[in-house]
Amino acid sequence: MSFALLRRTTLALVSIGSFACGGPANNTDASNDARALEDSRSTSDGVAPVDAVADDSSSRPDAEPVDATTLDAGSRDTGVVAADSGARDTGISPTDGAVTNPMIPALPAAGCPTIMPNADATFMITGGPVRAYFRYDPARINADSALVLAWEQSGGMGGLSATNYAASGMRPNDVLVGPYKTGQFYDRVAITADAIVACAVAQLRINVRRIGTTGFSAGANAAWDLVSQRSSYVAAAALFSAGTSGTASPTAHRYALMVGYGSMTADTPFYSLTTGIRDSHVMRGFPVVSCSHNMGHRFPPESAAAVGRFLVEHPWDTRPTPWTTRPMGAPLVPMYCTVSNPG
Repeated sequence: MSFALLRRTTLALVSIGSFACGGPANNTDASNDARALEDSRSTSDGVAPVDAVADDSSSRPDAEPVDATTLDAGSRDTGVVAADSGARDTGISPTDGAVTNPMIPALPAAGCPTIMPNADATFMITGGPVRAYFRYDPARINADSALVLAWEQSGGMGGLSATNYAASGMRPNDVLVGPYKTGQFYDRVAITADAIVACAVAQLRINVRRIGTTGFSAGANAAWDLVSQRSSYVAAAALFSAGTSGTASPTAHRYALMVGYGSMTADTPFYSLTTGIRDSHVMRGFPVVSCSHNMGHRFPPESAAAVGRFLVEHPWDTRPTPWTTRPMGAPLVPMYCTVSNPG
């Protein structure tokens, strides 16, 4: 097939499939109602603030950083997409699993800020600047470091506090990033993530097969927007009480998905929206971890460890999921989680 024909085919699929990816233009009425309802609720997520990444590896034997000399350094240079921003809608492919390696975005046209540990960085992107907080230990970072983008609920600003959704389950060598909001909700999620990922890979020792995202409520909406539009580089996603809807359209690969939600009556309408996302992925054969915590519309503190562990243990196209052999209730894994499509 010629490149021109392939491009026309891809554009046609994107046009036809602008699928319900959870973006503002594609949300259902229930999704919009969910956002309004969320804004009226308490902004407390039940996660205590955490200072810079703690080294608690003594309680996690598998958390020690991998020696960079044992890794294939060439793997960090795989799959850089063209600088043409029009080619970045790479989350769509003719069939699930068509992309075998992560496709890292091109560097922003305006260049990258200098990324510093436990500090903000400002990225110049289309529509204006965006900030993000980078949380990592420069003495620990190595060529196997994961990169996780965390998004906060309505009422929160994002930044450092958003990283608490995954911090306690991450390894000491991993990098957590909390983008800040520019308003009540996140906007320009995909191009914000493109800039963060491209610059982080260029400046830090990131394993490009370990890029994940997570969020709660409005933050889960942003995480869903990201994975549904950028499955070309997102390896795993963890969504808790998402206030958006969507189905799994053909994606670059079958990423690992974790979802969490409260009861049908206490987490309305987030329960039905999140389980809808779950069911669509299960039907298409994606590996899905489902956590029904039955605690209403809140982020259970113990889930932070599970989220971090899940994202770290599911690099690009991990098969079967290692959670098939780990019993629920094992360290960092809540009893109320179950696994679908493990292989």
